[in-house]
Amino acid sequence: MRVRRSKRQSAWEFMRRNREFRCGDVEMITQMGTQNIRVLMGQLLKGGFVKTSSKKNVPLSDKIFTVLNASSVVCPVKSPNKYVKRVDRQTNERRITDDD
Repeated sequence: MRVRRSKRQSAWEFMRRNREFRCGDVEMITQMGTQNIRVLMGQLLKGGFVKTSSKKNVPLSDKIFTVLNASSVVCPVKSPNKYVKRVDRQTNERRITDDD
């Protein structure tokens, strides 16, 4: 299976290699913008792929995240429906949460 090498994919591969990471590290390694990382981490949090162990008042670049479900080689994506669906494109596993 060929994987498209986008910045999101590079970030996901970094997260899978380092089960516990800071967003600042992801930003530095993948050269993604802060806003793009904020969106990606929000989607992964809602989908249950990562969790944060930092307090709410910590800046994004210093927040520590832990990967919970890294079964897919391909970065999970958000489908544009009423519900937020995180689809693991390798295993076809779907996680459905309300879009607040």
